[in-house]
Amino acid sequence: MPSLVTSIIGGIQGRNATKKAAAAQTDSVNRAIDRLETTVPEVNQQMLDAAGTYGGNVRGAAGTAAAGVEGATTDANALLESIYKKGVDATSPYAEAGVSSLADLVNLGKEKFEFSQDDPSYQFRLQEGQKALEASAAARGGLNSGGTLKALTRYGQGMASTEYQAAFERFLADRQQRGNVLGSLAGMGQTATGQQIAAGENYGNRASGNLVNSAAYAGDVGMRGEELASGAELGAARDVAGNTLNLANQVGNYYTDLGDVKAADYMGRANAWNSMLSGIGSAGDKLLAGGFDSGTFKLADMLKLGVGAPANKQQSGYAYVIPSYSR
Repeated sequence: MPSLVTSIIGGIQGRNATKKAAAAQTDSVNRAIDRLETTVPEVNQQMLDAAGTYGGNVRGAAGTAAAGVEGATTDANALLESIYKKGVDATSPYAEAGVSSLADLVNLGKEKFEFSQDDPSYQFRLQEGQKALEASAAARGGLNSGGTLKALTRYGQGMASTEYQAAFERFLADRQQRGNVLGSLAGMGQTATGQQIAAGENYGNRASGNLVNSAAYAGDVGMRGEELASGAELGAARDVAGNTLNLANQVGNYYTDLGDVKAADYMGRANAWNSMLSGIGSAGDKLLAGGFDSGTFKLADMLKLGVGAPANKQQSGYAYVIPSYSR
C-alpha cells in the first residue's frame, strides 16, 4: 500500500523540515539580536567618548586662548605702566620745580619794601658826597661854617630821597625779575603736571580697556567653546537615544518575527500531520473497501501489519513492512 507509507513518511519529513527551518530561523534571529545588543551599546559608548573628548578639547582650547589673551593683556599693561612711569620720572623735576616756584611766588607777593640808611651803597655815595662838600668848603676856608653844615644837611636829605626812590625802583625791578623766573618755572611745572595727569589718564584708559577687552574675549571664547562642546555632547546623547530606541524597535520586530516563525512552525507541523493523517485515512478507507490494486488484502492482514506482525506471500500476496520513525 504505497499511499499509506508515502503519507506517513511525507508527514514525518514535512514535520521535521518545518521544525528544522523554524530552528534555523530562530537561531538566525537570536544571533542578529545578540549582535545588535552588543554592537549598539559599543557604538553608543564610542560616540559618547568621542563627544566627551571633543568637548574636552574644545573647552581646553578655549581656556588656552583665554589664558593667552589674559597673559598678553598683562604684558601690554605692564609695558604701558613702564612707559607711564618713565614719563613721570622725566617730568617730575619740572613738576617739583613748579611746585616750589609757586610757593616762592606766593612769598614774593608778600614782600614789602623797606629802605635802610645803613645800606652800604647808600652810605658809600653819601660819604663820598659829603667828602666832596667838605673838601670844597675847606678850600674856601669855611669848613666849619654854618653854610657848610646847611649844605651837608641838604645834601644828606636829597641823597636819602634820591636813594629811597632808587632803592624802591631796584626792589621793584628785582621782584619783577624774580617773579618772571619763578612764574616761568611754575608754568613749566604746571605743564609737566598736566602732562603727567594726561599720561596717567591715557595709561588708565588703555589699561582698563585692555582688561575689559580681554575679559570680553575670554567670555566670548569660553561661551563659544562651551556651546560647541555642549552641542557635541547633546548631539551624541541624542544619537545614542535614537540608536537605543531603534535597537528596542528592531529587537521588538525580531521578537515579532520569532513569534511568526513559531506560529509558522506550529502550523507547518500541524499541516504535515494533517496531510499524513489524511493519507492514512484515505488508505484506511480503501482497505475497508476491500483491498488495493489487484490483490486481496483483508482486514486481518491490515491489523497484523498495524501491530507489526509479518505477512507472507502465501497469506496475503504482499510483504510490506511499515517503517517506524521516532518523533
